[in-house]
Amino acid sequence: MHKLLAPFALAFAVAGTQPLPAFADAGALARKLQDGSADAPVMVVAHRGCWSEAPENSIAAIENCIKLGADMVEIDVRNTADGKLVLMHDTTIDRTTTGAGKVSDISFDALRALKLRQGAGGPGAAVVDAHVPTLEEALLAARDRILVNLDLKVANEAEVFALVEKLGMNGQILMKLYDTPQDARLINAPFHGKTHYMPIVGVCLPAKMPGCTPQLRAPLKDYARFKPVAYEVSFFDNRDFLKKTLSQPRAKNTRVWVNSLGKDDERALVDPKTTWGGLIDMGVSMIQTDRPEELLAYLRSRK
Repeated sequence: MHKLLAPFALAFAVAGTQPLPAFADAGALARKLQDGSADAPVMVVAHRGCWSEAPENSIAAIENCIKLGADMVEIDVRNTADGKLVLMHDTTIDRTTTGAGKVSDISFDALRALKLRQGAGGPGAAVVDAHVPTLEEALLAARDRILVNLDLKVANEAEVFALVEKLGMNGQILMKLYDTPQDARLINAPFHGKTHYMPIVGVCLPAKMPGCTPQLRAPLKDYARFKPVAYEVSFFDNRDFLKKTLSQPRAKNTRVWVNSLGKDDERALVDPKTTWGGLIDMGVSMIQTDRPEELLAYLRSRK
């Protein structure tokens, strides 16, 4: 059974275009996540935080998501050279900080001395007075306030989950793995029955080649014994594949997560009804986006 968190703050009703709550109730969000019924409300997942006015994977980006009213924030976790768990998407720090080099080659103290770049970073991005956060700092910022999806770019998820348990945040965390039901990493994962789990099931072969044919790593029903709360379907802009996947038998009361990033988000800003609305009408109930504010506005308009 999933451990749900006690409410941290009052949940406020939102109607029309009224402001969203500044503080969420993580227990209520966890119960929302566990509702995989056909009429369950769509959940908004902010990719690398809400970074339109903050550096990605920063404490400010997490705070922005909470103020905005997103359901979940996705953050990326890596190890420094001396083993510290920090937030960083790329293998290198070049794009998002004032430094350069691989995260795995840099000590935590050296990394901490650098500053973050605004938004998605890059050489032209403004430098801000903020530093690369540790995973613990990020989790403490989110604790009791918003759900967290951990994109683990570490060799051993056990140390990550040990920190989650130490902070008492089991019910707030969504763990995801690419592994198939036959893979030892999934079979022996330390978080089974202790937090929320989601397999990533879509794969395009040959990898990263134009015209490749999307397929599943394994039938959805084969993951049922691991009690997933959702399935992440990478559909590579192939909606016929997504539709076929959604028609498959799967574990009861589970959600379907898709990514609306890059060109998908750009299309959604012009035509949200076809882009986001089309996905929702097919049965998608979780959307990860770099445009959480616009997606939230669109969802309010559908009511």
